[in-house]
Amino acid sequence: MSFYLPTLAQGSIAKLDEKNGFKDAKLESNVSSFGHLVDEYCGSSEAGVKCYTRTTDVLKVGTASLDKIQYTFYKDALAVITVTVKGRENIISFSETLYAAYGTGKRPYEGVNEAEWNGERVKMSAEVKKEEGSKEPVLTLTIVSKPQIARSKMDRVENRKAAMQKAISDL
Repeated sequence: MSFYLPTLAQGSIAKLDEKNGFKDAKLESNVSSFGHLVDEYCGSSEAGVKCYTRTTDVLKVGTASLDKIQYTFYKDALAVITVTVKGRENIISFSETLYAAYGTGKRPYEGVNEAEWNGERVKMSAEVKKEEGSKEPVLTLTIVSKPQIARSKMDRVENRKAAMQKAISDL
């Protein structure tokens, strides 16, 4: 008697661009298409940047429990999704789901607990650290819209140019 043992399906980066987000949240979607948002501190002083969580989010992926999903909008369009997962078992389960969907990613540096997936429109990175004052590991997954980040950078350059021109004209 023989058994068929399928190999572990390795996902692809193409799926990352195809998904273009996380769960039901699509990158570049307008903030008005999201309901049940709660303001969240995100540490950015950049104009046009706002962060939220949603009270309706189901904080589960497969068997993994998620700690938090944060949505960062730039000029009312979703630019970044940050997913936080705490605890060894949750991290292992969540990572297996990521690998099955998108492959194992690339390690930017040897020996770090970090992986990156770089699609045409979407960049995703995962990093595992120990939380300060805790023995519990924390995985932070960051999913970024490349077009939105490019818009943000262009706007910053334009704002600096305008400020410089104003300063020169005020001389």
